[in-house]
Amino acid sequence: MQQAPFTDKEHPIPLFPYSPIPLYYPYMLKSGRSKTLLFLSIVLALLLALGITLWVFFHRPPVLIVMDISFSQLYGPERLERQSRRIASSFFRQVIPVLVDESAGPELVAIAAEEAFEAPWAVIFPYRYHDGARRYKEAMPETPVFVIGGSLRALEGDPYYVLADTRTDLYRAGMAAALLTGVRKPLLFYDGDLPDGYREAFQRGLEDQGSLSEPVYVVASASYSSWSEIGCVVVAGPAADFAEQSLDIPVILFSWIDPSLTPGTVKLVFDDSHLALAVEALKAQPAVEIFLPSSPSIFRDRIGEKGTYVKLKDIIRKK
Repeated sequence: MQQAPFTDKEHPIPLFPYSPIPLYYPYMLKSGRSKTLLFLSIVLALLLALGITLWVFFHRPPVLIVMDISFSQLYGPERLERQSRRIASSFFRQVIPVLVDESAGPELVAIAAEEAFEAPWAVIFPYRYHDGARRYKEAMPETPVFVIGGSLRALEGDPYYVLADTRTDLYRAGMAAALLTGVRKPLLFYDGDLPDGYREAFQRGLEDQGSLSEPVYVVASASYSSWSEIGCVVVAGPAADFAEQSLDIPVILFSWIDPSLTPGTVKLVFDDSHLALAVEALKAQPAVEIFLPSSPSIFRDRIGEKGTYVKLKDIIRKK
């Protein structure tokens, strides 16, 4: 009897009588089994790699960041989480916040950091707790300690001091103010005497952006009333009186407060908090003294013209 076309070699039963390609059951089963095993092997390898990665991540010494409770609340939980993820991904380490009371003294601040983790990779203190940082460094001499913020170094000592590069910040603020001011004058609020070079940096930023307006400098504690002449206000110090007036004047703000809590007149924020500068500070170690410019943010929805937003974006990238 003539064998039917395209039959199994061991079983003379036609499989696909009209198929143009001969197919056999054993081959099909073997091929399907191989693909399943290959798929399972890939999945297991990926799970194993993920497990090893997570194990390494959670077993590496973390970065501790000291902050007080009110700071964490005003900074904003979403920003706090976002900055923590940025630090963690940059150094592939956990970031552990160390919350302390605002009134905590140096000894309590140092103890809180010591109890948070036995041997961290690095500890970051805000400038207001620089005395606590020194106490911690004395107790943990092998741990890199960073004090971030402020414009002047507190005391000679072992911690790394990351200072605000205020000259660069004021230069960029001057360039931004030139765009927002128009034909009027920009006003700079500051706290106390401006150190050498600060006023010149702001003036140079205005001039480099083509502004011919003469800036107005006002100490935060002084009174000022000629607001009709002002086209933009740069707040580089406490300016409670200005904020209470609720004037419709573009504002460039130096602050770490959550931008969503600021009024709609604030167009640009320079954040010099220890969270914002943490990544650059950790990358810069082991320099004893580090100067870093603030981390600026533009409110795109508060900028009327698209061209102005693009120009502001280019300005804040300049260091």
